[in-house]
Amino acid sequence: MRRKFESETEDLNIWVAFTDLMSNSFLIISLFLITSFLIGFTRSKLNAKEGKKATDLIPTLEKRNNELEQRNRILQQEIDRLKPIVLDRLKPIVPQKNDTPPIIFLRDSGAIRFKSGSAGLQGQQMLREFDKKDGLIEEIENNAKSYGINLVEIIGHTDPQPIGGVSSNLDKDLANIANNADIDRVTADRLVAGSNADLGLMRAVEIMRILRYHQKNNGKLQGLEFRAYSAAQLVPPKLPNNEKPKDDDKRRIEIRFTRLDEKNTIGR
Repeated sequence: MRRKFESETEDLNIWVAFTDLMSNSFLIISLFLITSFLIGFTRSKLNAKEGKKATDLIPTLEKRNNELEQRNRILQQEIDRLKPIVLDRLKPIVPQKNDTPPIIFLRDSGAIRFKSGSAGLQGQQMLREFDKKDGLIEEIENNAKSYGINLVEIIGHTDPQPIGGVSSNLDKDLANIANNADIDRVTADRLVAGSNADLGLMRAVEIMRILRYHQKNNGKLQGLEFRAYSAAQLVPPKLPNNEKPKDDDKRRIEIRFTRLDEKNTIGR
């Protein structure tokens, strides 16, 4: 009887466990369904709320779009008005023959350097330097053609640094050197400056000789005459108190252009 009772009791315990499992499963499923319902409901409410906000923004966006379109039309009208003015100003300026030609400055620095106190250039590369693309010779030829000039004036400037007490030989040798375009054999180093006026003239003559060399041997600068002058240290006439006598910017060569016309000669 006890064995039979224990067997019945074990069967009864299995059913209780099964009932508890089913009850728990039902509760879990119910909780899941309730949670899903709440999430879906909340989403629908939020979507409806956001949709209402978006709908409320439509008039504002349409108004802003109309304002931008109006501004775009105004800007386009301004562009259409300014376009011909800008294009006209961007046209290349063609110099007229009566216009004043520009002045070319050759600073005594960089590729073009004179020996100290001398008219000799440092290195024979100056012959090639002047004749390279966009170099001095090409610029002179372009100005001569554009402005109808036929005379090139070469003016030598120095700084106020005094030259020591030496005797100048310009009266004796300058003419011979200036009229000789044989750069390789006749050198400006033979000239001795007794003053800054001498030195400025010597350097102007040396540039003139190089230009004449290209005119005679390379067919450049045709139809042009050359004249050399000295401005010495007279431009500017005096130094500020804090300025040093030796100044690379003041040591320079100026290239100026002139039109020779006998009809304008005074005294004829």
